[in-house]
Amino acid sequence: MKTENEQLVLACLKHDPRAQKQLYDRFAPTMLALCIRYMGNRDEAQDVLQDGFVKVFNSLRNLKDAAQLRSWIERIMINTALSSLRKKVDLVSIDEIPLGGNDFQVVNDLTQYDIDKIQQAITELPRMLRTTFNLREVEGYSDKEIAQQLGVGESTVRSNASRARQMLIAKLEKMGIHQR
Repeated sequence: MKTENEQLVLACLKHDPRAQKQLYDRFAPTMLALCIRYMGNRDEAQDVLQDGFVKVFNSLRNLKDAAQLRSWIERIMINTALSSLRKKVDLVSIDEIPLGGNDFQVVNDLTQYDIDKIQQAITELPRMLRTTFNLREVEGYSDKEIAQQLGVGESTVRSNASRARQMLIAKLEKMGIHQR
């Protein structure tokens, strides 16, 4: 007996519009949130979401295991967002962004903050910092993998991750969000 995901994928492969809508409706809200994390605003995120779902439907025959459907779609959305970000001018380097000296208080554990406020603060980071933070801290990619995806050195990835963390903490503190 086929699982729900297997049945859905098979129906989508047969170009069944109801199945395609069902797949889209099931995953679009979560994937939109993922796209917003990378793109920083809803309009750009919706563009990435649409482009990503076009890729999903065009590549569905390449899905090896329907049980992995969600993570497979997530990878497509992340890659679509990264591709879009690479086209943006401000993704090249953030070395010129000042750290603000003593304005930043380094806290080792961001989990002490409210998750909704963290997500809001992430979307406000400069693109390169936001992208690095998402890939490393949220998606769990290694520094080496991130460096390859972004075309930068591993030391740049570590530096960007550190800056992103510091800026997030500063943003949260500025918002009046205190550690739990």
